Amino acid sequence: MLRFFTKLKCQLMPYLYSKAVEAHREGVPMLRAMVLEYPDDPACHTLDRQYLLGDSLLVAPVLSADGWVDYYLPAGRWTHLLSGDIQEGGRWFRAKHDFLSLPLFVRPGTILPFGSIDDRPDYEFTEGVSFRVYELDDGATTKCSVPTLNGGPGLTLTVTRRGSTIEATLEGNSSSGWQLQLIGAQAFASIKGGSGASHALGAIAVCAPTARVVQLTVVV
Repeated sequence: MLRFFTKLKCQLMPYLYSKAVEAHREGVPMLRAMVLEYPDDPACHTLDRQYLLGDSLLVAPVLSADGWVDYYLPAGRWTHLLSGDIQEGGRWFRAKHDFLSLPLFVRPGTILPFGSIDDRPDYEFTEGVSFRVYELDDGATTKCSVPTLNGGPGLTLTVTRRGSTIEATLEGNSSSGWQLQLIGAQAFASIKGGSGASHALGAIAVCAPTARVVQLTVVV
């Protein structure tokens, strides 16, 4: 169990470190009460058994010995980080989890950067990073930044969706290449700027270090 979650934390370091930099510069805490991100949702005003880790990950710790946990998801299609299962928010849920799972959901419209290293937390977060895109609405644009190890500017990815077409634009340098993964997509009908690869959680575009604009057509 310790090994499983330690490796997950190390892979999440590009995201976690970016939120630490944000907390240092802007004063917004990494661990956030639900009401901080959802002030207009009355159900979030009194929640005290779950929190947001940064602005994109919802965590509901399992506090009972039998593994049952109740949690609330705000409106939208939330994706479980570990399983890829999608749950429609705006209501309460009750689920049972074992020692290798918990309610850990990704906010819709998120780009979540995953690191290439899982055996230590201090590495070059911009090298070999995989950007996972979750439930991006048609016509929407979202952005994600990955700092360097010293907290300086690293990579910034902007993703826009128009129908079945996804366009991603990368700013910054990654000498070992990068990946774009569309969570929930079975395959790509076409890829400009990279090559395709399959994955259980969603199709992947593998991009060269020099690739700056990648355009995908999703099979729907």
